[in-house]
Amino acid sequence: MAMKKEIVITLFISILLILPVFVAEEINSTGSTDFTYTSVDEFFNDIPAINEELQLQEVFIPDSAGYLIKNGNIFVAVAMSDGSTREFYITLEDKRLIGISTGKPEEIEYTISTSEDTCNEIISSENPADAILSNYDNGNIKLKAVGIGNKIKLFFAKIFIGFS
Repeated sequence: MAMKKEIVITLFISILLILPVFVAEEINSTGSTDFTYTSVDEFFNDIPAINEELQLQEVFIPDSAGYLIKNGNIFVAVAMSDGSTREFYITLEDKRLIGISTGKPEEIEYTISTSEDTCNEIISSENPADAILSNYDNGNIKLKAVGIGNKIKLFFAKIFIGFS
């Protein structure tokens, strides 16, 4: 169980919704602006600042996440409590985060969908990795691959996780 948990956390912390928080922590470790949030709204308001920091330094994703995506866009849709949907995407190039933007990109490699409540739970959690794992297991976070190649990669990644 511990090995499965470790692999899932490594994969999904890098890919799922917490990726922007990971980026913010990486940026913070260099002594830059403090990116901490108490709600999804605060995070969305800060996307331009996070993107600006990404332009100033190199942030690489772990190799395990690079298996699933090394180039392209990860699109995240958050269903808000008021019935609206907020969207952002993360752009990767050669396993390096090169940007984060609001809206929907023209081309998508993976789509992540979740709710405002789930995001707020993860943001306020003392252990975001466990919160992500729990919410993914409970179906509160959904990951969908776009394109046959990505679907095959995700299929095999899920099998590997299941046997670990």
